[in-house]
Amino acid sequence: MVRTKLILSFTVIVAALLTIGYFGRTTINSLIGSIQEESKPNLRLEAIRDIQSDLIVAENSVRTYTITKDADDLTDYYRKMALFDAKMEYLYALSVDSMRISDVEEIGILIDQKLEILNELIYLNEDDRINLVLQKLIEELDEMKTYEKGS
Repeated sequence: MVRTKLILSFTVIVAALLTIGYFGRTTINSLIGSIQEESKPNLRLEAIRDIQSDLIVAENSVRTYTITKDADDLTDYYRKMALFDAKMEYLYALSVDSMRISDVEEIGILIDQKLEILNELIYLNEDDRINLVLQKLIEELDEMKTYEKGS
């Protein structure tokens, strides 16, 4: 009888230890999984920061132009402006599977408004040298496209 109680007690203790071990392992694996998920880079955030950085460069370029009236100062503005559509498409692609698509659309609207304002500033300060800079940039972009197609 004592032997049966001892075996039964031992079995219960082993079962309890196995259960505690199982739940402990599950919890640890869950924690590790969440830590790994949090440590992944947030590509949407990086894309937004990249767009923000380009907007700052473009805005500074226009500000410099309004002060100096040197059309060469708009080179960065036009280069960055040419990249906005591709960068927004990338941001949309990153956001397709999330509920943040409306946020991306709002960002796109705000960027368009910002670019309209910057274009108006350029127009108000425009002279013929801008057309020369634009022509030079168009040629550079055409060369880049030709080079990319050739690769």
